[in-house]
Amino acid sequence: MYAYVLFNLDLDAYRKEIRSFPEIAARLLPPSFNVRPNVLETGDFILFSWHGKRDMHGTRNRINPGAVRHSQKGTFFTTGYLAEGLIDVQTAREQAVPFVRDDDNIAVFDLIHPTTGGIKLSDSTGGVGANVWISSDGSTGHCWSTQPPAVPTFYAKNREGFCVVGSRPRLVHAASMLTSGLRLSRDYLPKYVTSGFALDGETPYPGTKAVPPNASIKLRRAKSEISDYVLGDPEPISQQTPLEYKAQLLAGLLTDACWPARALSSARIFLSGGKDSRAIACALSGESNIAAFTIGSVDQGEGFAAQEVASAIGCSFQTRKQKIISDPIKAAAASHLGTDGLGLNFAHQYNFLPDLRFLDGLPSFHGHGHLLRGGFARTMIADNEFLHNSLFTSFLSPFASDSARSGVKPHLERWLTQRAGSFKDSRDVLFYSNKDFRLGLFTAPSSLDLTSRTFMVYPLLDERISRFAGQLAVYDRVSERVVFAAMQKLNRTLTELPLFGEIWRFDRDPQKRDFPDSDHNFQEGFSLRQPRQQNKFAQHAGSKAALQYDADRPWFSRPSQLAAQFVLDSSARADLHECVTDDCWRELEKIASTGRNTERFRLLDVDSRFNLSSFLNRIFLAASLVDLHW
Repeated sequence: MYAYVLFNLDLDAYRKEIRSFPEIAARLLPPSFNVRPNVLETGDFILFSWHGKRDMHGTRNRINPGAVRHSQKGTFFTTGYLAEGLIDVQTAREQAVPFVRDDDNIAVFDLIHPTTGGIKLSDSTGGVGANVWISSDGSTGHCWSTQPPAVPTFYAKNREGFCVVGSRPRLVHAASMLTSGLRLSRDYLPKYVTSGFALDGETPYPGTKAVPPNASIKLRRAKSEISDYVLGDPEPISQQTPLEYKAQLLAGLLTDACWPARALSSARIFLSGGKDSRAIACALSGESNIAAFTIGSVDQGEGFAAQEVASAIGCSFQTRKQKIISDPIKAAAASHLGTDGLGLNFAHQYNFLPDLRFLDGLPSFHGHGHLLRGGFARTMIADNEFLHNSLFTSFLSPFASDSARSGVKPHLERWLTQRAGSFKDSRDVLFYSNKDFRLGLFTAPSSLDLTSRTFMVYPLLDERISRFAGQLAVYDRVSERVVFAAMQKLNRTLTELPLFGEIWRFDRDPQKRDFPDSDHNFQEGFSLRQPRQQNKFAQHAGSKAALQYDADRPWFSRPSQLAAQFVLDSSARADLHECVTDDCWRELEKIASTGRNTERFRLLDVDSRFNLSSFLNRIFLAASLVDLHW
């Protein structure tokens, strides 16, 4: 998926400076991107797009076009992939250049209907990506991300005379300033420390925000305006509608969403052994060109389950070690480079060296989704108080100070108010990932750099499946009964093969609250699933470890102390101190001085220790965002 920047000018004097922007961008892009962009000028717009260096066996032209298409209805550009047939595949295959002028018979334009000052779509384009449409006279532009926004759209206006929209916040900010120098906003720190991201869509860069979910942005005369989404709301499907009908619809959508596997001679699927990748495996059943892989080890239950799934669909299977950077400073730098400073890829595991050479540039199917997944037992009965409290707990860290939480809470309350019209059932808060940009920032592009190295296909984030999930009644989603019934239609064997560490929860009685959420049912002699919330460094000494360290410091043993010392030496120390509780700060000081936790920490239960350790790493990442040169 391409990185792109779209300039909308009102002052022509800027045109020369803007044309030289690629020289600046070349210093900001990760090394896996080509530094020479594709360039299009039309009317008041200049569009730059950068793609990965690898050809990916023709996927760039055939499926992930990253190309402009022209017709009498205007100009269309996508950074991702659309549903099959919506881009003229035959023409794209024959053309060697990324920007192609075609006739009016390109299918995507059949969906586009220009309106006064914008456009409407008569149906979803499907697929996953961020899209641009420019009117035929070059005066008006419209930008949007397929929903959920797995490829977010960011916008900025930090100078008069032009505004900027693009897919990467760091690039958008630099473009809006026409400089490679970064000026970070410390106002972002309390939001990031409290929630792990800014609920209001802000980024670390002043004047640079994410377009809200289920919205689009209109550009005209160097002004940006948040507009309605280009598609209307889907018609609801009643819970009383026969399950057979809903399952048949979803089975067809899942099969359609996996069309890249049929368009190319070879593809890969990432199998975790869990529900989401199992659903994709069902849709890919019968495809002879699929090979499966998992990250981890078959000695672990999830790896064993993934191997069984691969065997059941008749494809080869291999395991890959997770490569980790043991030096936290280098890990933070890699995180900022890979995520444009959003800091979302830095987990407690320091897992930052994805080696994708074994994919050989092939498309890889991933099970990110959760749109058709359930919650857990207490959510089935729609316990309003429990769900409300859980929502606030998930967004407002208990380790953040009252002042930091008070700055975030109004945004959360506003979010709930805005959703009140569509969330008729309290259980619908489980659907927030479809209604909020958090999915795009946190889940799908786990590394923005990753998308330039392999063509990543997310069938469960396909917009048509997302819209189908939005049509379903709450119980149909939360109980998972529809997705399970669809999987049975596609491959019953995979639904009969047990999960590792979890039971299938489909068709549960919503009044029943005493069944276990994660009871074990894998019939291969494994013990009951145990909590796995622990630092991976505590597991690396075993002979069955599924880790591979970075080469320069293979036995680094004190990352927490180094990270804590970094925070105390940071120029953002005072700002960060205001964001966390006194107990949390004392923990940080103890680790920095001795390399050990406090006695209070050792008395906490395993989940609390894990959560606090992860939060301390979040503070470190916030400090490195301000201080590190990437």
